[in-house]
Formats: sequence, C-alpha cells, structure tokens
Amino acid sequence: MNKLTPVVLYCHGLGATVQSGIALVAKKFVESRGLQFKSVEYQNSGRKNCIWNVDDWLNDLLVSINECSKQQRLCLLFEFWEKILAGKNVPHPSAGKNIPPIMINQQCLQHFVDTCISNRMASIPIHCPVRIMHGSDDKIVPLSNVKKFKEKLESKDVILSIINGSGHYLPIATEFEELFDSLLGSL
Repeated sequence: MNKLTPVVLYCHGLGATVQSGIALVAKKFVESRGLQFKSVEYQNSGRKNCIWNVDDWLNDLLVSINECSKQQRLCLLFEFWEKILAGKNVPHPSAGKNIPPIMINQQCLQHFVDTCISNRMASIPIHCPVRIMHGSDDKIVPLSNVKKFKEKLESKDVILSIINGSGHYLPIATEFEELFDSLLGSL
C-alpha cells in the first residue's frame, strides 16, 4: 500500500491573504520538503463592498479540509485572529498596505464571537498533529486565547511554540522550520 503525501493546509487569519509574504515563504518552505501546500481562498477577501462573515470563513475552511482529506492525509497549519471592534463598517485593523481590505462591523464580529468554534465547543474535533506558532507580543490575538484554543483541540499531538519578541505577523525563521519539521516527524 502506498503512503500518501500529506497536504499542508495553510489557514491564514483575517487580514492576511494567500499572496502575503508569510504565506508565500511558507509555501516555498513546505514545497522544499517535497510536500503539497494549499492555502484557503476565503470568500470576499479584498472586496470593500462585502462585510466579512464568520460562516463564510468556516465554510471555506471546511470545503478546503474536505477537498484535502478526500485526496490525501491532512495537516493543518493555522494562523488565527480575534479582535472586537465597535462602530461602522471598517477595514479590519490588521490589514496592511499590501493586504486587501477586509470589511467588518460590530454585527459580524459579534456573530464571530457567538459562533466561533472555540467558544461554542467544549472540545474541537481535530485529531491530526497540530503546530501553532504565536508571537509573545501579539496585540491582536492574546496568548491566553491561543492557550485556551490549544487545550480544546482533541489531537494528542499539539505543540504551541511562542516566538519571543514577535507580534501578530510572524517571520518565517528557524523556529518555523523546527516546528514544521517536528510536524513532519509526527506523521
């Protein structure tokens, strides 16, 4: 029986795109290891006339997971976010000059809080090996939220690597390579 090649599914956070610097470097790195790399293409990313919706994000993620799992074994590489804004329709604060705007408002963010998988489930049924990188100085996603998320994952093989001195936008560096290689070693 042939061993299938894992697919690394890169799930970037709100405010990032499949064309962001870290996604492109991650793709190059993963492919240099002889693996397939797939980024989630989120609906309405970069469209000023659309308000972001957590259900669209979740559906896009589930479609990508289903596509990958039908073809290959699946690994997940996550970046995720959580920040609540109030007021009018505004671009998400993490959007930078090279990142298309993602429009949000209080209603869509409250919907995110109300329906977020990490808020509504006692445990999260992800059983594959998971590696999470998080910056110690992240002002968008508090470290305490990441630790709570990690504890809810049902996988028996979860490693959280905290990158000291780094914010929300993580560099692809030695820490990433070591964490990724540990993921490969667990397959």
